[in-house]
Amino acid sequence: MGLFSQNKFKYALMILLGLFVFLWYFSDALTPFIVGSVIAYLLDPLADRLEKLGIKRLFAVILICLLFLSILVFAVVFIFPIVFQQLLELFKGAPQYILAFQEYFLNNFPTLQNKTSIFNQSLSGFSKIIESKGPYLAQALVTSTVGIVNTFTFLLIVPVVTFYLLLDWNLLIEKVIGLVPKKYNSDVKNIAIEIDKTLASFVRGQLFICLILSIYYAVALMSLGIKFALLVGIIAGVFSLIPYVGFIFGGGIAIVLAITQFWDDPIWIMAVGLIFLIGQVVEGNILSPVLIGRNIGLHPVSLLFSLSIFSLLFGFIGLLVAVPIAAIIGVLLRLSINSYKKTDFYNELDLD
Repeated sequence: MGLFSQNKFKYALMILLGLFVFLWYFSDALTPFIVGSVIAYLLDPLADRLEKLGIKRLFAVILICLLFLSILVFAVVFIFPIVFQQLLELFKGAPQYILAFQEYFLNNFPTLQNKTSIFNQSLSGFSKIIESKGPYLAQALVTSTVGIVNTFTFLLIVPVVTFYLLLDWNLLIEKVIGLVPKKYNSDVKNIAIEIDKTLASFVRGQLFICLILSIYYAVALMSLGIKFALLVGIIAGVFSLIPYVGFIFGGGIAIVLAITQFWDDPIWIMAVGLIFLIGQVVEGNILSPVLIGRNIGLHPVSLLFSLSIFSLLFGFIGLLVAVPIAAIIGVLLRLSINSYKKTDFYNELDLD
């Protein structure tokens, strides 16, 4: 009899509950270790491929870590300052952009010219909020992020954890599986394979898609001369983690900026909309099926729910564990449902 057919699902729930409590009490201290574990998990397939090419694991890990750190340093030194500057300029100039956006609609839709209309009042109120709070929020956001990244503990522990986990990843997996009671060994292996398949398909694939879309949107918007193109491209790419959110949110910002710049030439506004439409079509019909697959078992709504709940409970660390935990719960639920459908209780027919 299988693991779930023997009513062992409650033990899995107890483990998840224990993990939840553990994260609740030690989330701050665990952050660098979880970040290092996530990075090691994402880079492990690359290390395995280099090993297959004949490179020793130690040298493969050193090469991967040096490459990863080089990319990270490049991003911090060259990209982050530009994004930060564009973010501040966007918040400072938001009232002017909103005013230009408002004038465009008033000129093209005369019925909205009533100053007491909901449209005008909403834009005016939003403009005042952005003008008074925007720069402060941007500064606080970046300052808090920099504070996390630049802490001595974070910078010291994450590379060390990543290096050693990546070096001994396969050995650690074997040792963990070796602790499982032998009669449940095959069941646990199947569950682990299913979870890994879901995570590998979604996390690695989706991160790659986000990177591709960020570059595409940024370069395409730059070619049109849209202000804050790099910032908007990164926002649209990052929010593409949730299906359609990056397209709607990033596209909305880009179109508003295009309207304020090219309000007298609608062709350029349409071009911006076309850029995001092409991006969405390519993502949905090419990138996602190839890099992720269509049947990963993570519904967009469940993913969004998981990200919202865990980020609220655990903050930054919640964003890191939300998708893995959602995948684990999804796999356990699917297996338990399949086992339930094989029981006599489910298949018994009422012959009365």
